[in-house]
Amino acid sequence: MSNMNRSESDAVARQDSQGNEAINIGLLFLMAAVGMRVTRFQRMSIFGFERGTGIWNFSIFKIVMLLCGASLAAYLLTRPRARAIRVDLPLKLLGGYFIWELMTFFWALYPAHVIPEAARTLFKVTIYALIITLTVSWGDIRRWGHLLMYMSFGFLGTAYHEGVVVGWFRAARLWGGTRYPGICANWSTFIMPFNLHYAAWGENHYERNLGIAGIVANLVTVYITTRRAALVVLPIVFLLYMVLIGHRRKWLLFALLIIATLMPIYIMRNPEYSRRVELTMLIAGGDAVAVEREDAGRMAQYIGGLEAAHQYWPLGMGVGGFKWWVQDYYGYFAEITLHNLPLHLIVQTGVLGFLLFGGYLYIGLSQLWTSYRYLINKKSIARASLAAAMLTALVGNLAYSFFQPIHHEIPMYLAIALGSIMLGLLRKEQTAEKAADTASEEAAGGAAT
Repeated sequence: MSNMNRSESDAVARQDSQGNEAINIGLLFLMAAVGMRVTRFQRMSIFGFERGTGIWNFSIFKIVMLLCGASLAAYLLTRPRARAIRVDLPLKLLGGYFIWELMTFFWALYPAHVIPEAARTLFKVTIYALIITLTVSWGDIRRWGHLLMYMSFGFLGTAYHEGVVVGWFRAARLWGGTRYPGICANWSTFIMPFNLHYAAWGENHYERNLGIAGIVANLVTVYITTRRAALVVLPIVFLLYMVLIGHRRKWLLFALLIIATLMPIYIMRNPEYSRRVELTMLIAGGDAVAVEREDAGRMAQYIGGLEAAHQYWPLGMGVGGFKWWVQDYYGYFAEITLHNLPLHLIVQTGVLGFLLFGGYLYIGLSQLWTSYRYLINKKSIARASLAAAMLTALVGNLAYSFFQPIHHEIPMYLAIALGSIMLGLLRKEQTAEKAADTASEEAAGGAAT
């Protein structure tokens, strides 16, 4: 290990010993809740498997989240003067967006659906606030990285169950029942940059080998789930990470070139992937038969989304109402929501909602970029790689959002939260370094006099 890596490890070890028990327990519960996303067991509740998104149906996931909040509350009650809750700029923008969603109730076309949809956004606001509050050190950021690597194998298991086991044995419930496979592919493309980071710059053999195994798990998950969006996002993830930092590891560059060469061959050997890619190409060419074979609802939500954006762009039609509007406007009920984040924001929340959520994303990207550039200039390459992984994960997730309604999943908020924490820790270090330099200069000046 280089002197730089050794000093970084020492700093992590010192910071890991700080903090307090309640915050650490809260982080443990929070990470457990996020880790549960790999399986349907997180939806099992006291009322049986949870149906839909009812906030009063207490699933295991929600119970663990409540324990996380209770741990933080216990800390605040026992230390009333402590500034334990962080409120950063992204949280202010995200909170503003949530308030704007609620306000759309007053002009919504379908006001009955505003509150349930806004409750889903409130949940993500809460997730973000808990992450930036409970994650307090470089060691905590490292723990998040480890969790994501472990989740690679959880999603592989779920994808195998959904794509293979259930296909053979419909009664199989090894992983908690069926789950929409797009979630596995979305998370796998998000986790991939973290696996690349640990494979290249892990602090020990365990981290490096786990990162390499995680890369394989992510690729196999994408192969099994046959999600077309993942085929678009993975090359973006590979290319961006390699441009930012990965090219410094020649073996990683060589490995990704081999993957890029072989992936199309293996993808086309998957019959379901071949069928879906062929359909996409035919639809893009305007083939009417292909359009009829494909899910008509998917086509309706894009066409309807553009029409709704044209009509309701100033204030939006109100959150939660798009699929009902499609039914009334086209005489067709689309069971799926808008598969495009910019369209979703414009159609349902108008220009202001688009600017608030867009501002949240912009600040998140800029914070990660600032951390990355600072660490590169400081020649702290291992940490710069981690910042590059976070930035790449967020960019890849945003690319995915143009094809799937993933803004209600956790990855986007996790990446921005970790980026905000990293920048805060770097600023603290920078302040401490300046204070130390100032003290040294004053001491030198006093000695001279």
